Order: sequence, then C-alpha cells, then structure tokens
Amino acid sequence: MPIPTSQLKGENPFLYIASFNRSKTQTGLSTIKNAQLNTAVLNQIGPQAYAEFKDDFINYKSGLILCVNTQFDLNKFFGSSAAAPSAGNLGIGVYSSLPNNVVFTVVLMPQQFINKKGSLTKDYEYGEKLRVLSSQETNGAAIYQIPNLSATRSPVTKNSLVSYIVRRDSNMIGRSVKTQASGGGGGVGVWS
Repeated sequence: MPIPTSQLKGENPFLYIASFNRSKTQTGLSTIKNAQLNTAVLNQIGPQAYAEFKDDFINYKSGLILCVNTQFDLNKFFGSSAAAPSAGNLGIGVYSSLPNNVVFTVVLMPQQFINKKGSLTKDYEYGEKLRVLSSQETNGAAIYQIPNLSATRSPVTKNSLVSYIVRRDSNMIGRSVKTQASGGGGGVGVWS
C-alpha cells in the first residue's frame, strides 16, 4: 500500500547544508561544542532529530541532512565558542537576535544515497545549496516534523491519521551512485 502524500502549496525553497566556519573537522554538533548553537538546534528540531547530527550535519547512515535558511556559516550567528557572541553588540543588543533568525530543517536525501558516501558522483558538501521538496505524509515518523519550534507542537491529524511535513532533497545537481564494473562488462557512470 503506497504512503498517502500531498504536495504542499508554494515554491520549493533553497536551503543550505549546515556549515560551521567552513571547517572539515567541526562537522557535527558534538565537535563544535557551542552551547548556544546546540540549544537552538535542539529547540527547533527536537531531541530525536538532534541526535542524528551529533557527529555530522550530513548523516549518510540515516539519510538525513541538517540544513539552514542562510548560506552563511553558523559561526557568523553563534560565535566560535560556547559563550554567546558579544563582538559588535555595542551593549545595545543589535546582534543578539541574529541566532533567532536561523531556522534549522531536517532534509531527507534520496533513498539510494543512504550509506553511499564516497560512492556518489558528487558527495554532499557543507554549505551546499539544495532545492527542497516538501510534502505532507500520513505515514511518517515524528523525526521528520521539522521545524519543531515548540515542544508542544503536534502533527496534523485528519480522520485519525497523523500527518507530518517531510522535506526531501530534489537532487537538482543530478547526483547518482557510481556504478562498478565487474567481469569486464563495464559500467555506465554519470558525470557531474
């Protein structure tokens, strides 16, 4: 039985894969050690989704990507330490609300990309721009109800069916899984 879905109205937005200071080593919430950033992510996406990004913003094992609504690195909003940023604040709170404008969104990668890091024609990159497709699905898991800006926010219920907003990468750059030649038969690859 297929999963009931319905397309959401409106344009498909561009989101950006989370990036912190263009770092290749600070790629997950536990490696950044920034209390303000961790709190913002936890409050918006909830503890179950938060746990998926402790080691990496691009979770190939689960097929999940942590995206944000800005192309700027997160350290521009959250500073580079666990303390709240104060540089440029001038004591009047000019920049204190900037972190509240960053929206975190969990995006699903195409099913065939799960556990395929290094086997794709082009792996996902931190800060990369993605076009995201959104749909309302009745057979989803709560982890995909993003953003979860409130702990009391509940999914949509209709005819006793529970619906969730699910966001997926549209694969606008045309990634694919590399084929491997075996037995001299050759394989066809996709160049990007």
